[in-house]
Amino acid sequence: MAEYDLTAKFLQHVDRHLGIPMLQHLASTELFNENDLLKAQYELAKGTSMVGFTQELFSQAFPGQKAPAELEKQREEAIATNERLASEVENALNVIEDPNVLSSLKTDKQQNLVWLEQNYKLTLDQINALYRFGYFQFNCGNYAEASSYLYHFRIFSIDPTMTLSAHWGKLASDVLMGNWDQALEELKLLRDQVDSGAGGNTAISSSFDDAASIADAPVAPTSSESAAMAGVNEGLLQKRTWLLHWSLFVYFNHPQGREMLVEH
Repeated sequence: MAEYDLTAKFLQHVDRHLGIPMLQHLASTELFNENDLLKAQYELAKGTSMVGFTQELFSQAFPGQKAPAELEKQREEAIATNERLASEVENALNVIEDPNVLSSLKTDKQQNLVWLEQNYKLTLDQINALYRFGYFQFNCGNYAEASSYLYHFRIFSIDPTMTLSAHWGKLASDVLMGNWDQALEELKLLRDQVDSGAGGNTAISSSFDDAASIADAPVAPTSSESAAMAGVNEGLLQKRTWLLHWSLFVYFNHPQGREMLVEH
């Protein structure tokens, strides 16, 4: 049966944090050598900031061997990074914990930024610090904190690329916590973002406009114009491929997931 397993192909389209539980599941199937799976998990984990977990995997996969020195260095760097980012995000956390803030926000995010800076001294860089801290917490395996920080970052963010990235991060966090209702809602939001071209909206819109102009013009598009259009289409296809693979976690775990998968 091992020759029919698609995990290796699937891992190419998901975050390494999502890949680790997939490898853990394979261990229960007894299709592969257990030590090989531990080594594969270690290879994924050492690219994260889950240093304690990575060290544990190393000791299991390579019993009796001394852990690489870079793991201890990675641990020290993770502690330092956490302290630095916690300091950068302190004011933003104080603001979002104020119940009067969210209730006072308008639909115009740019207007909100002006209001927040005037009344709470909250700058754009401090808002972006929520994004950085959220992703760092995700990389450390603190998925609940990551989900919360990335959610609040999205409320304030005016950067479409970072906002789209925060959607991906929150979806992964919700999946890894098993919060299937939230993950399903995030999946819907992310699908809308991807289909609308968010995160690369300017490039996609301008390219489509250029394509329309080219169609009306008496000359063929240049090679650079064709290449630009191909790049946009390839990027959109890649995002949809990622979304397809990530959505399977939700559809096969949510109580109504299989029915929704057939409908979609």
